[in-house]
Amino acid sequence: MNASPSAAAPRERLEPGRIRAALPSSGLRLGGLAVHGAIDSTNAWLLERSATLPSPYACLSEHQLAGRGRRGRTWVDATGRDLCVSLLWRFTLEGARSQGLSLAIGVAAVRALASFGARSVQLKWPNDIVWRDRKLGGILIEGTVSGEVWTAVIGIGVNVREEALPALGVPRVHLESIVGAPVSRNRLAALLIAEVLAECARFEELGAGPAVGEWGALDAMSGRRVRVEAAGGRTDGVARGVDESGELLLEVDGTIERFVSADVSLRAGAPEECEDIA
Repeated sequence: MNASPSAAAPRERLEPGRIRAALPSSGLRLGGLAVHGAIDSTNAWLLERSATLPSPYACLSEHQLAGRGRRGRTWVDATGRDLCVSLLWRFTLEGARSQGLSLAIGVAAVRALASFGARSVQLKWPNDIVWRDRKLGGILIEGTVSGEVWTAVIGIGVNVREEALPALGVPRVHLESIVGAPVSRNRLAALLIAEVLAECARFEELGAGPAVGEWGALDAMSGRRVRVEAAGGRTDGVARGVDESGELLLEVDGTIERFVSADVSLRAGAPEECEDIA
């Protein structure tokens, strides 16, 4: 019997030197890189230091003790198995609007995963990275505004190796099972960082426009019946993509309704209460 990629390869520790060495020489330069064994949250670590850290700055951790998801949910990761990376980027609000950044980051994440050999990866509004309707990872963007400067902290999590985790409400999948081979988390971190930096630079110059079409081609929900649960209640309809501000377009009885923040399910039943990874 052949061993699975996860069982065959030893755990690889995250190492700043190996991550930097794997970054493309032609890409944007990091202002700093921090790698931790365990911290509460990579996003929180950057947010607490956002006033003084150089931009761009990356933070990674082997394990998050109090990882956060959307709407206060818990992110559950496995030490040494998954990848949690956050990046700080300072935008000038004159050159970039906060709306739509999540679309651009989703496109960047899929591009990095495709470079690693993961094909058919898609995006599920508002922040999930999926493969065949199973969750591969997720995105959480937070930030602060001071004058004309918007400091964004972009968190990305990817399920890398199969690990026994508590039963959760959403089916998940791991990168190694998709590519069929062991995955270097240091190289994956470098690819994600490089693609996010490039996308942030494009977003600062051009806004979300260029990413909208690319996101649409990756939309896992387009044309499918979905259930949306927002502050105003539950709505069933057909997903019709997103607009440039990142709002979900839902066709309900021939009329398009827009949602800024909501939970979306591709199946009957309540949306998940916790997230398996960033």
